[in-house]
Amino acid sequence: MTLTAVKTGQWIFRSATVNDRAAITVWKRAGKGRSRFALPEGHMTHVRTTLYRSREDRDAALLAQLASVEQSRAMKAAQRAERAKPHSFKVGDILYTSWGYDQTNIDFYVVTSTTPHTIDAAPIAQTTNETGFMCGDTMPVMPVETRGESKRYRANAHGVSIGGHYTGMWDGKAKRSSWYA
Repeated sequence: MTLTAVKTGQWIFRSATVNDRAAITVWKRAGKGRSRFALPEGHMTHVRTTLYRSREDRDAALLAQLASVEQSRAMKAAQRAERAKPHSFKVGDILYTSWGYDQTNIDFYVVTSTTPHTIDAAPIAQTTNETGFMCGDTMPVMPVETRGESKRYRANAHGVSIGGHYTGMWDGKAKRSSWYA
């Protein structure tokens, strides 16, 4: 079996002979003006050429590379499908973030509105009960008092990120916090 050229989306794998040795040349589709070569398949950039001891080794490597490309496509499709799932947040849910370097900061938010793929959340007032040297337990003020405007955040089945920090659903318990100076 000899494969001559295989196209997989933006990649082209070509069988070749270089100095009497079996080889695979790999090309990647490039945007117009960024390509180095104009091939019949379009504007392409040469990525690499790999030499093999025999044609059989070359063909086996090419089949393995194509299997890897297909596996990558399947994984990306599964990730897209997972991200497309709607979230389960409801209006009134209280979320919290725990973040910091050399200290642990806690921020609480209340969900003010939802769509299938977004939530609007507003920061809420919180109180900290000092329990030790520069540390304590932080709780949201109840009933909920917002302390800022509501902002829209993209959410999916895994959760939501607010200010670059992953949020968790508040379980009603105090969250440990610490501070420095």
